[in-house]
Amino acid sequence: MFRSMLLSAIVPAAALIALLIGIIVLGGPATPTPLDYIGARFETVDWSGLSDPKTYDACDGEALAYRSYQGDSAHVFLALHGSGGAGRALRPLASALNKAGATVIVPDIRGHGGSGRRGDVDHTGQVSDDLDDLRAVLAAEYPNARLTLLGFSMGGGLARREAARAPADRLIMLSPYLAHDAPPMEAQNPFAPEHPWAVPGVPRLIGLSILSGLGIETFRHLKVVNLATRPEDGDNVSPSYTHRMLTSVNPVDWQADFATLSTPPVILVGAEDELHYAPAYQDAAPGVDIRTLPDVDHMGLTLDASAIAAVIAEVMK
Repeated sequence: MFRSMLLSAIVPAAALIALLIGIIVLGGPATPTPLDYIGARFETVDWSGLSDPKTYDACDGEALAYRSYQGDSAHVFLALHGSGGAGRALRPLASALNKAGATVIVPDIRGHGGSGRRGDVDHTGQVSDDLDDLRAVLAAEYPNARLTLLGFSMGGGLARREAARAPADRLIMLSPYLAHDAPPMEAQNPFAPEHPWAVPGVPRLIGLSILSGLGIETFRHLKVVNLATRPEDGDNVSPSYTHRMLTSVNPVDWQADFATLSTPPVILVGAEDELHYAPAYQDAAPGVDIRTLPDVDHMGLTLDASAIAAVIAEVMK
């Protein structure tokens, strides 16, 4: 009797897990149409001011890359890049901040550029561990510094998450990615491109989330999102993310992050941002200091000279 009851409970559970595994295996992300204009924006960047990469040792022994623009040791910016890219993509903004007097540290977030395997980490939460290690290095090197966390796009959302977890002196977010269901992403955006930047494997994401809730972490090495990068940019981009990579950089609860921030944040966004609808930030973050820059799109916020000058004017006050 007991055996039959046990079997009647086990068989449906095993069938459910088998079904989930099937969904996970077959439900990966589709290949996106490249957004050529994003990669093309970097073809006109003057790379002559790009600082040489350095490394710091993370707690797991991995040497992770970062670039350092040395200025005033009392004003240090830790600048986090956007999805798919690496620290070099922030060269125009970092150089401008440096010329304005600041020291700017720009890491290649693990899974990008010269840090680890492209598009992957070893476990969820490893990026936060890495940033803790880097901040410890900076605290030792610049013991009297005022630390500003600055992030662009994905890096903006990551900066907010890190500031909620481990406060900095200031938090500056440039067109931050808040979440897939946050107002800047959900709103009808008249500037939106014809094709999306990120293409998720929704069935795989759902299946992995369910298995994770059951304590099964076996498949988190699988890719769950592809990015619309150009093939010719392969040396400089991470074109896809695994589940453990995505969950290491994306928000867990973006609304809770805003509620727990002890550092008053500032958001800057271009009025013509095609990926994050600028007016919707007011709905997402009421009471937050939001500055909208006219005639600026998403990539222009960190690449166009006039936009960078406006950003510098705001963040160097």
